[in-house]
Amino acid sequence: MYKVVSILILTIILIAVDFYVFQAIKTVFDDKSSTTTKIIYWVFWVLNILTILSVVAYNFVPRNGFILTITRFFLVWSVIFYFSKFFAVLFLFFDDIYRLALWVYYQFAGYPVQEVVVKMPNDTLQSEGIPRSEFLSRAGLIAATTPLVTMSYGILSGAHDYQIHRKTLYLPNLPQSFDGFRFAQLSDIHSGSFFNKVAVKGGIEMLLKEKPDAVFFTGDLVNNEANEMREYQDIFAKVKAPMGVYSTLGNHDYGDYVMWESVEAKRKNLDNLKAIHANMGWHLLMNESKYIEQGGDKIAVIGIENWSAKGRFPKYGS
Repeated sequence: MYKVVSILILTIILIAVDFYVFQAIKTVFDDKSSTTTKIIYWVFWVLNILTILSVVAYNFVPRNGFILTITRFFLVWSVIFYFSKFFAVLFLFFDDIYRLALWVYYQFAGYPVQEVVVKMPNDTLQSEGIPRSEFLSRAGLIAATTPLVTMSYGILSGAHDYQIHRKTLYLPNLPQSFDGFRFAQLSDIHSGSFFNKVAVKGGIEMLLKEKPDAVFFTGDLVNNEANEMREYQDIFAKVKAPMGVYSTLGNHDYGDYVMWESVEAKRKNLDNLKAIHANMGWHLLMNESKYIEQGGDKIAVIGIENWSAKGRFPKYGS
């Protein structure tokens, strides 16, 4: 019940945002030809409805196999889509506040309603020669389009753009036996965002060619759920090193961004994710340490749980 109510509230909020942004589209395109205007309106609402339906479906359809890949894609798209609209809302909200302030001023100044209409400067920005509301609406749509385009391009072109960054660390207290010790750090894999297994395999091969003595994974194996690793567990299990692979959890790994059916379901998801680390041969460190020994010397590898997420199991109603 909690999940259904939460999704209903979210849906209402998203629809309200859509109607708010639609006012800007009407302002900007209302003077276009009838056919052009209708096409723009239809595209806007069809895109919004499909996006909202994908958000709702994500929380109810079984997420496995091909369906899992599709739901991941639409979830990422939904986040980008509405995050971008936030910038348009800022401009529109500024315009509405401006109008409200003028309306209040003229009301207290004693002007009758018909005079308010005449005196309120929907006025023009004289330097631009266009109405203020149209200028802000255009600016809002441009502000929304910019992150929408750049983020979409970044995900499609850069999600699998793996690179090796080599760094040399100088540690004055490092035991002599560990001079020249090579370790690789992996972080923020977010496997729920993958869509190209061949590219992921290529990234792992790049890592292994570096021949690290140890590998440290520093959190966020998934976006939200352990089953995101279903198709990639075998690939990451190939990450091996002579002195071991050590890992810890990130904030996304705790499942805090999912509306779970129950607290038990959330705990089970975390247990499943811990099991994945073990199945891949990774040493998951949960507020614990392990020693790496070499040439009679040893150093400690310490893994600390994410303090902001640890133990946060909110109560859910079924």
